[in-house]
Amino acid sequence: MNSHDEPSWDDEPTLGRSLTESMLALEGAPPRPVLLVESGHALGRYFTLPDAPCEVRVGRGRDADCRVRDRSVSRSHVLLRILADGRVELRDLDALNGTWVNGRRLRGMDQVFDGDRVRLGDLDLRLAWMSNRDLAYQERIAKQVRLAERDALTGLHNRNFLEERLPDLIAASKREGRSLSLITVDVDRFKSVNDRWGHGAGDIVLAQVARLLGEGLRPEDIAVRAGGEEFWILLPDTSSPRGSRVADRLRLQVLRADYSEALPDPWPITISCGVAELAHHETGDAWMHRADLALYEAKRAGRNRVVASDIDGTMAIAGGEASEPNSGPMHLQGPDPDQTPSADTTQRVEALDLSLDDSEPDLAQTAEWIRASLDS
Repeated sequence: MNSHDEPSWDDEPTLGRSLTESMLALEGAPPRPVLLVESGHALGRYFTLPDAPCEVRVGRGRDADCRVRDRSVSRSHVLLRILADGRVELRDLDALNGTWVNGRRLRGMDQVFDGDRVRLGDLDLRLAWMSNRDLAYQERIAKQVRLAERDALTGLHNRNFLEERLPDLIAASKREGRSLSLITVDVDRFKSVNDRWGHGAGDIVLAQVARLLGEGLRPEDIAVRAGGEEFWILLPDTSSPRGSRVADRLRLQVLRADYSEALPDPWPITISCGVAELAHHETGDAWMHRADLALYEAKRAGRNRVVASDIDGTMAIAGGEASEPNSGPMHLQGPDPDQTPSADTTQRVEALDLSLDDSEPDLAQTAEWIRASLDS
């Protein structure tokens, strides 16, 4: 069911009854097996398994049918088989952190039933057979979760999402001895854009910058709109030097983009970035403060710069000049580090990302909405 076409259950009672009656009319269809996420940042997401017979591969890799962006989940973690008679079987694909069913580690292949709890790494799922009415209700829950986690203008994650996810990311990084870097980003002289062309034009610029930032990141990276013209980017398994290179690529991407749709006159849109890698003894607040200080230093050094902060607080310019020529767009897409070759022996189904909204912000639609608001 398309969530955008779903009437609100908070509307008039007659509309709620109408929706219920329409769902009851479809109850003749047999219930469908669904994977529900019951813990973590993907809480409320669900994946409806396709019609039998078929196989669904669940994992972190881009070739997974049901993709889970969680570092505790292997690229190819588990295989679900939906048989012609409606039975569902589960097979662990030698995942590093294993697959657990109702608290018991899965060895090889086993049948799973309605209500069974399945744990993949740190992710808790539940298998449920759901009617069309149940699915409509579940979609409403998932939609509310997505709205609560996303910034309305840019489509990036919001501060609420980060505050919920950050403690787990920091704990996992320290527990597993993995690098974790933070990039703080600020759009330079953004107030001048608002003052000269208005807040509508400024919103279009912010939406475009957010899209450029998102396009330059890996699937496991997290981009957040912190507020106003400031963004945060979390880079798992990334050292400070590598994070600085990522920040500089993003800086160039923003510098070389075309903003003529929002700004009728030439105006350089640039960003300044601060980079800091989490130290093992460091608290989350101290780490983010160190990244902020690096951002302030990038501003002080002339803007359009990347400054990295060492663990001892030493600052160093890691990218950018005071001014650079606009030499055209720069494409940052490269080979996917998560891509793993595998034989395709399953019925292909549309992949679903359990961690993030699968729709990206439409810049043209955003611009049209802003202009309509200004004209009204």
